[in-house]
Amino acid sequence: MKANIVGVLALAASGACAGAAIAAEDWSRSDRSTGLVYYRCEAPACTVGAVISCKARVADEITSLERYRKAMTVQEAAWTNAGAVVRFGAPTSRALGPWVLYQHPYTVERAGSPRTQFRGGYLTGAAHGFSIVSSSNDAAVTKRNFDRVVRRLTSSPIEEALERCTVRPGAT
Repeated sequence: MKANIVGVLALAASGACAGAAIAAEDWSRSDRSTGLVYYRCEAPACTVGAVISCKARVADEITSLERYRKAMTVQEAAWTNAGAVVRFGAPTSRALGPWVLYQHPYTVERAGSPRTQFRGGYLTGAAHGFSIVSSSNDAAVTKRNFDRVVRRLTSSPIEEALERCTVRPGAT
C-alpha cells in the first residue's frame, strides 16, 4: 500500500558524479510488481536513504496543469486517509525541448516518523511519459535528485529512459 500511496519515482545522482543521473555504485535498483522502479541511495555522496522512483506511462495521461492538479488531489487524499499530514506546494509546468514537465514539492508527516520532503512530477513527451518522485529528509537534496533524473530522462535515447523506469520481469 505504501508504494501505491507514495507513487515515488525515479533515478538520482550523487554529487560526486558531476550531474550524472545515476551512479550505479551509489544507487540500488528495486523493481516492484506495482509497476514502480525504485532507486535508493547507498552512499554519503548522494545522501544515504534518499529514494527516487519512476514509472513509464502513456504520454497522454497528464496533458495539462489542470489534470496534474486533479491527480495531486487524489494523491493527497491517499496520504490523508493513511493518517499522514501532507502539505503541497504549488504545481508548475515548463517545457523542456519536446517534453513538458509538471511538478510540485510536498511534505509528508506521519506519527512516529521524521518529516519527509518529496518532489513529484510527470514528464510527458509525444509518445511516452514518466511519473517521477524524489524523497529524502532534506528538500534541497530531494529537488537536486529530481532535477538530475529529469535531465537524465530527457537527454537519454528513449529506449534507455524507458528501461530505467520499466519494471523488469520477475519483480516482487
